[in-house]
Amino acid sequence: MLSGVKIAAKSSKLAAVILLMISQIADGFCQDKAPASRSIWMHNGSLLYFKRTGKFLYFHYQSPSFSIREAGVKPGALLFQGSEENGEIAGIANLFSRKCGILMYVVSGSKSADGRRIILSGPTPKRDSQCKVVDWRLDQLSFKYVRDD
Repeated sequence: MLSGVKIAAKSSKLAAVILLMISQIADGFCQDKAPASRSIWMHNGSLLYFKRTGKFLYFHYQSPSFSIREAGVKPGALLFQGSEENGEIAGIANLFSRKCGILMYVVSGSKSADGRRIILSGPTPKRDSQCKVVDWRLDQLSFKYVRDD
């Protein structure tokens, strides 16, 4: 559990990271014209397709697991979007809930030396029965390469 002071500090840092990400993504839409490459990855029992366009990265659900389908996720749903610079990956992940909808949160991390695993982490919002954010917990997203698409 994070204390109120830590949440406030994290909130201002998250706001800065979000603004930076929006700026980088907007800049990329205007300037990054590299062709996209795709591959298939595993995350928590779901198959995802990973798309890279230049420095921009996207994970979409291809075959969501039963539990994530229960949260309303359909094939094609975006789980993560971000960028990679100097080996550091940072971006926005989506937290899915059938009742509360999608909530975005900031994550960062890196890929393994062999490029077959990506680990991202960040503070994930915890919501109450009225879908209000009441706390935060550290979440980790682990992606394992399966094959090229």
